[in-house]
Amino acid sequence: MFKFATGIVAWRKGRSRVEIDGNEADMIDRLKALGLAQFVRLKEEIDKSEILKSPQRIAGVPGLRVVEAPETIAVDPH
Repeated sequence: MFKFATGIVAWRKGRSRVEIDGNEADMIDRLKALGLAQFVRLKEEIDKSEILKSPQRIAGVPGLRVVEAPETIAVDPH
């Protein structure tokens, strides 16, 4: 963060997110087959929050990856 007489300039790292290639139902079946059912919610959707807690566990699962969020620049005038 840099402070100037007229305001502040700062940059922040955004939040990571999970992207799924292809059909989500197929990915759910794949995660279950790989013994990674904790990443699947009971309503049969991928639990992206759990994946973000342990991204190394899904490394190598085709069609599933964690995408790092971009950094942003903010200018806050006084």
